[in-house]
Amino acid sequence: MTALQALATAATAVPWPTLLAGGLVGGLLMGAGLVFRAILTGQLVPRSVLQDEKERADKWEAAWKESEARIDALDGRLSAIAEGTDLNAQLLQSLVNRARR
Repeated sequence: MTALQALATAATAVPWPTLLAGGLVGGLLMGAGLVFRAILTGQLVPRSVLQDEKERADKWEAAWKESEARIDALDGRLSAIAEGTDLNAQLLQSLVNRARR
């Protein structure tokens, strides 16, 4: 008797209701496992949660852009102050040089 014949004989020895019940239980367990895996990996997320997170991200992005604009404005002011300080230093140096003559 070959292995294939032995398998066919063993398969015919099991009644159909037992095979169907086993297949149904196996399918349910596999489906529950897939749903559980999808929940754990974050693939099943309500749309409202995604929309809330998108709005939150948009608010953070807007705040970041405003912060960058403020930093650019401050940088411009600091550059102007530095130029004024250099001009004042040159003026004072020229006054010191004139006073020494």
